[in-house]
Amino acid sequence: MAGGNGASLVERSPNGDYTIYDLHIPVWGAAPVLNPQRGIVQYGLAANRQRALGGALHNAFFNTWRRSRSQVLYWVPPFAGGFWLLNWAVERNRFLNSKEGREKEGGA
Repeated sequence: MAGGNGASLVERSPNGDYTIYDLHIPVWGAAPVLNPQRGIVQYGLAANRQRALGGALHNAFFNTWRRSRSQVLYWVPPFAGGFWLLNWAVERNRFLNSKEGREKEGGA
């Protein structure tokens, strides 16, 4: 008994058992393969048996901590410098727009 395209051959052995030989049939246009592929086993896990987000929250927290800890010297100094600069600019603007700042800078 042969399959539709010859990809799977089922034969009966002399003692009456069925034997299955899987042949590798390449896609159309690929180089032909002359030897049958045997002993290739593939395992799978059903979709309803997987934990799609198993440990995601735990791993996200601890992985983020580990990666951020090693990068702290790259982002803290620029953040602190930017904060200082913004604070200085706000205070300077407040001073220049006050009565005291206008009298001191304007000279009038």
